[in-house]
Amino acid sequence: MRLKLERTDERLTRRTGLILINRFGDKINLASAINRAFREPGSNRGLGASDYVLPLSEMIIDGATCLEDIRLFENDEAYKEMAEVRHYPSSDAIGDWLRRHGGADGEERLWTVIASLIQTLTWRLVLISNT
Repeated sequence: MRLKLERTDERLTRRTGLILINRFGDKINLASAINRAFREPGSNRGLGASDYVLPLSEMIIDGATCLEDIRLFENDEAYKEMAEVRHYPSSDAIGDWLRRHGGADGEERLWTVIASLIQTLTWRLVLISNT
């Protein structure tokens, strides 16, 4: 058995499985649901809630152990290209957002989003199974 290696200029990432989750979130309009659940950013340059929640979700799925691990995503050009993300918030920005929204109220808002999405998906599956 021979192993043949070739050189490539293509970018590689170990996070290709996350793209499936990312695309599923796009399909069910997860970012919009999260943004509706939280108040608008305070300035016209502020990021929406989904710009913090979705990277945190990706980090948790990827096995991150601290907020600084967002740098691994920021430096992964191949993943950013596949996920169609130009820039991730800094660990400081994520920490600030969590301090502002991470209390019981923020958790309740996220559970509301999750419950709504589960209800929508369940309804769609019922419709599909009845056809």
